Amino acid sequence: MTKFHRFIAKILFRSKGVNELDVMKKIIESYTTKERKGLKLFDYINKINGLLDDLKSVEVFIRRYPLKDYYEKNNIDQLKFIKYHYEVFLHKIHTILEVKKLVLNELYSIGLSEKECSWNELKKHNEIQKSPLTKVINKYYKDFNDVIEHRHLNTHRAVFQDEKNSDLSLRNFFYLREKQTGEKLNDEFKSNLPKYLIDFEISEYRKEIINEVKEINIRISEYNQEFENILFEEFMNCH
Repeated sequence: MTKFHRFIAKILFRSKGVNELDVMKKIIESYTTKERKGLKLFDYINKINGLLDDLKSVEVFIRRYPLKDYYEKNNIDQLKFIKYHYEVFLHKIHTILEVKKLVLNELYSIGLSEKECSWNELKKHNEIQKSPLTKVINKYYKDFNDVIEHRHLNTHRAVFQDEKNSDLSLRNFFYLREKQTGEKLNDEFKSNLPKYLIDFEISEYRKEIINEVKEINIRISEYNQEFENILFEEFMNCH
């Protein structure tokens, strides 16, 4: 357990077993400025760890395509299933960056509201410019810039930059439509574009996405560990 976590544990222990609202209120009112800041940072760290768990869950979701008949009946083929979860992955990576900005705002008492807490506003302050945490965030942004830009395009322009997914989705569409409507594809089409070949390509594509997600998750976990170590040290030493 780190010094930071021992510090938080001592705060939480004071309210252990307290059920009376008035007593709890008095305990909360007795918190020092440092204790309140520590609890707020602890909340942000828990949110970041929750996002990291979400990123790992994406790998699990993409690995399996359950309830195939049910999904295909509702026009969700394997490609759409992968696309949806990969889009979630993009958004969570960006959200981690946003929460870490809130951490800096709280740690150094910058005073920005969560709505105002943009990187442009934060970096106007000397504390942020000098902080070793800023270096970690800048490295994170640089390393995942392509992912974050993809997220922005996906959010604001409904763009999904994956030509292989689009190509496979187009080819698989005809077989999905055949299954939904019962209208048979002609033999020439099936001969030129056999279903087993599409299924094989989808399987290989899935493996590529899983490997990419896994590799990104490892890098993000490393960044987060570095961020946490510096954060705990900064909090314990500077406040």
